[in-house]
Amino acid sequence: MQSSKYPRTLHLRLKDGRRLHEDATLDVISRITPFYASVPQVMLEGGMWLRKLQPFTVASKIYEASGEADLIVPRGHVRPGNHQEWYRFVACRNHYVKAMVAVP
Repeated sequence: MQSSKYPRTLHLRLKDGRRLHEDATLDVISRITPFYASVPQVMLEGGMWLRKLQPFTVASKIYEASGEADLIVPRGHVRPGNHQEWYRFVACRNHYVKAMVAVP
């Protein structure tokens, strides 16, 4: 039985059998949770510094900051039933994650 090691190298070919001249790198993310901000949101917040980074790198930082945001529990444990407090909590969590990722 062969062990699975990543990253794998795949040799892509066109329909007529020709190979690509240069190697191609494909980064695939199926699902990340928690993920409390989007990549475009963070890139807008971070400005030119973040535009130099790959979206995959920014996504991994968002995941890391979202995990930190989960450690912050508000007083009274805001629940989805209290709509006004819940929406405020969700917005604050989003701003926290954007700030943690966008600040170098």
